[in-house]
Amino acid sequence: RETTPTTTTSLHGYIPDGFTKESYAKFQKAEAAKKAKKNLGRVGPKGFKSRSFQSFQEALERGEAEHLLPVMNAKERVKKG
Repeated sequence: RETTPTTTTSLHGYIPDGFTKESYAKFQKAEAAKKAKKNLGRVGPKGFKSRSFQSFQEALERGEAEHLLPVMNAKERVKKG
């Protein structure tokens, strides 16, 4: 049985032109620290609160909410009951 020779491969990381390995590592660390301070998760929608239909009805009864869509023929519908 023949054995195939094993070859070793060396993995090279990307280092931009003008950087040494150490200076690029230092730069990456500084960029990661800046990114951690930004808190990008807070940029999402603001002021939206999901609620149940029951809480909406209770808010209507308290006068804190209004109907969100106009009702067609509202006066006639109220008269009919």
